[in-house]
Amino acid sequence: MNKDNKLKKILILPALVIAGLLFLYYLPELHIFDDETLKKVDILSDVRKFTYSDSEASKLIAEAEAERKKMLDNDSVPAGITPIEDFSAGDSVRIMDVFYKALTEVKSLDRPVRIAYYGDSFIGGDVITCDIREYLQKEFGGQGAGAVDLVHTYSRVTINQKSNGLLSHLPTNRKDFKSDLQSMNNIYVTSDPTASATQTGTTSEHGTFTNSWQNSFLYFRPINGATVKCKIDGKEAQQVYSGKSDKLQVVKVEGETHSVEWSFMGKGNVFYFASNEGKNGVVLDNFGIVAVQGTQHKNIPQSVLEEFAAVRPYDLIIMQYGLNVASPENIPNYKNYAKGMSEVISNFRKAWPNAAILLVSVSDRCKGQQNGKPVTMKGIEELVCQQRDLAKQSKIAFWNMFSAMGGNGSMGRLAAEGNAEKDYTHMNFKGGKLIAKKFYDAIDNGIFNYKRRVKTMSEYDEKVSGIKDITR
Repeated sequence: MNKDNKLKKILILPALVIAGLLFLYYLPELHIFDDETLKKVDILSDVRKFTYSDSEASKLIAEAEAERKKMLDNDSVPAGITPIEDFSAGDSVRIMDVFYKALTEVKSLDRPVRIAYYGDSFIGGDVITCDIREYLQKEFGGQGAGAVDLVHTYSRVTINQKSNGLLSHLPTNRKDFKSDLQSMNNIYVTSDPTASATQTGTTSEHGTFTNSWQNSFLYFRPINGATVKCKIDGKEAQQVYSGKSDKLQVVKVEGETHSVEWSFMGKGNVFYFASNEGKNGVVLDNFGIVAVQGTQHKNIPQSVLEEFAAVRPYDLIIMQYGLNVASPENIPNYKNYAKGMSEVISNFRKAWPNAAILLVSVSDRCKGQQNGKPVTMKGIEELVCQQRDLAKQSKIAFWNMFSAMGGNGSMGRLAAEGNAEKDYTHMNFKGGKLIAKKFYDAIDNGIFNYKRRVKTMSEYDEKVSGIKDITR
């Protein structure tokens, strides 16, 4: 009798377990986090022959699609982050995803991830951009300061420069500026019979990876015939080019480098810029020009943009303008300005169809006071709205720097804290680092949501495929 009772007790436990597992099968799906779902328990899944009817399958697929759309339409943005808005068509694939994907795969790429940052005096001297580069290279690797004008118009903390026998031509000086000779950043340089340009890497808190690099590039157009020599770290100069051509030429010199000297022979040739960069990681080019509005780029011949695109592909092109546009008197002209910038964006998209394009708003600018404190100049907030609408109409990405800075009166507050100049228009390097961190955080948040979308799409495809496989 005791033996029978013991046997019954032994059998009761597994029976209860099986009953419990069978019960769990009929429970609805449990969502433990925003993007995590507990898998349905089915102990008979290996032996069960189960199929959905067409109507049941359609209902389940519709539910999966609704869940997918809910996830894709709602990015996760922590408090304190000003997100990058993506106005491109499509919910699963967005224009910035090209850039995010490249960054997530940077270690397996056999090339660097390239960023072109266009702007006005707000990024002059590599302010802000030097720290964006620093944050990105620290996280994703990379070396060097990227593109460097052969005749510097600003002193930069990330590179020391000197030149001889070269004359710089800017779009702001139309008297001696020839549109057909300009580069992808408008600027071009003409040479005396003998000329040279030297760049030496530096190290600072704004650039700990710019002291040395692995690849040195030179972009030029030897329209009258030129001989180019390159001297690395004071060693004997090597001839790297000799010839004549109307086409864009690129010279690449490999090797660990701290200082590079380019020397040129041949009068009247056209030179554009050098670039100092690593073999992989991130390269960020600062293409800032003082006193421009951005619309001058529409005068760059499309053939020139496409020439540069063929030899210098980008993953991300950033455009930040507005300081030379915003004013109370100019508000009625904002729509015409947006029309011109729309043409610029269109031309760049044609030249670099595989690049993400990001429009960054004008920063805050203060003029006048209220209650003893600087206030935002009239016309700034109106221009920010116009720029956001431009990005939306162009189906590109947008980042509101004005908002990230703190909005109305923020430039005055930053100046009082020693983070901006007393002209209440420009940041200094200390303040530039603060803004760069906010921009980097926006990129980091974009990468997080990109990975989340990829995971959501993978789970959706797997779920729909499973439903279709067992539909009778």
